Amino acid sequence: WPLSRLADLLHQACDDRWLLRVGDGPTCVLGERGEAAWHRGEGHTNLGLRRTIAVVDSVTGQTVGQVAQNSVGSVSLDGRGRRVLLTDTDRVVTESGQGGGLATFGGGSAPAMHAALARALLFRVGLKPPCRARLAGGETIFHGLGTAGGLLLAKVIQGPKRKVRHAGPLAVVLDAAPYADATDSQAAQRWPVPARVQVVLDLHHAGLARKLGLGALHGSLPEAEQRRAVQDHCGASLVEACLAAGLPPLVEGGECALWDAAAWT
Repeated sequence: WPLSRLADLLHQACDDRWLLRVGDGPTCVLGERGEAAWHRGEGHTNLGLRRTIAVVDSVTGQTVGQVAQNSVGSVSLDGRGRRVLLTDTDRVVTESGQGGGLATFGGGSAPAMHAALARALLFRVGLKPPCRARLAGGETIFHGLGTAGGLLLAKVIQGPKRKVRHAGPLAVVLDAAPYADATDSQAAQRWPVPARVQVVLDLHHAGLARKLGLGALHGSLPEAEQRRAVQDHCGASLVEACLAAGLPPLVEGGECALWDAAAWT
């Protein structure tokens, strides 16, 4: 990132009280909102700068997390305090500080399938994306764009006469058959143009961010960074390339039951 882009990000984080400027220099520390999020277990880092040791539950003997080596006097996992019973060189034995239960870890809602895996699975069941098929659930477009790309493609295809019943990582399932029941020229006219991708991103970037699970801090990014994150996460360029290739060919026969199961994944 250029320095100007980093500076915009830090300034926005300070304005939203996630960070706090220290003095006149470029140094920042956690602000009011940042401290609160950290203590709730919502603040995380991918910078492994400190040596960690295992936190072991005294009841089950299982490792329930990792903490910095210099913080074993007061252990908190997922925002829950744990009482320290024994400290060793490579582990700290604890018990839950709330009624004796084990520490819990909330699940995220990040996209479940990458585009490369989605395409590999479609090839595995005998389909070469993009393509279309008439299945029990309606007209199905097998795209292989993954979870995030499938969500974006569904938003792009959705229209007054094109209702999306299901948007999955492998396919988009439509009600009726808006393309298969049309003439070639009508079907081609109904197929969205690549430029519609950017229109949809402008209209729905906030909703897509929530569905993609981009995190609590996403809304505090500068607006340009929010839009960039959603666009990159959805693989907008792949969706545009899919649309630019034109209406996908209609495939017939084959393992229809298997294809239908893949469509609803």
